[in-house]
Amino acid sequence: MQEEIYRILNQISEFIYEHYQEDIQEAFEYFWEEERPEDILQGMLLDMGELNFDDWLTVDYRNPYGEGFLELYEKYSEPPENEKKILAALKESRISLYEVEDVTDGKIRLKDLLRDKGLEIISERLSRLKRGDLFATRFIIINGKIFMGKCIYTFHSFQKDEILKYLDMQFRRYLKNENPQGDIESFLKEASSVFNTVWLTVMADKR
Repeated sequence: MQEEIYRILNQISEFIYEHYQEDIQEAFEYFWEEERPEDILQGMLLDMGELNFDDWLTVDYRNPYGEGFLELYEKYSEPPENEKKILAALKESRISLYEVEDVTDGKIRLKDLLRDKGLEIISERLSRLKRGDLFATRFIIINGKIFMGKCIYTFHSFQKDEILKYLDMQFRRYLKNENPQGDIESFLKEASSVFNTVWLTVMADKR
């Protein structure tokens, strides 16, 4: 199923790049805050940043008309029923901030620090993590099973309090200026580019 999720994400990405070049440019400038990622990141981090942008563009970005690419893909590509189940799960998914609580026999127990809940996952991409590690990613739940999205934002564990403080400040700003009726779920969906902003700040931090 993990491979099928990635296959569909790649398929949607191809659809976007074929039909929505103008939207891509606008999204790129918004996500990177009009900076050039290659001026900030290098090597593996640049590759990671490109994956993070592609994930955000595919799943969370909405154009000026309020349309998301998952909905546009579903509308114009007429995917089969098995794909629609994955599309529905992607629409419900959120990027959040996670801390590793335990790693045992290949199973990784995580705490969602923004929604105060735990989860357990088996993932090759996360197999080198150790207790206390801090990162943000998207998890996709299908038939009760948890799968990892494409994005991953790595942080230093000692910056946990600083990052949480920054995200809380952005959440309060979101409630005040963008969606007074919102909650943490809507914030994580509508303002998920905040993770890239804080990630770039950490990458620039030389401590």
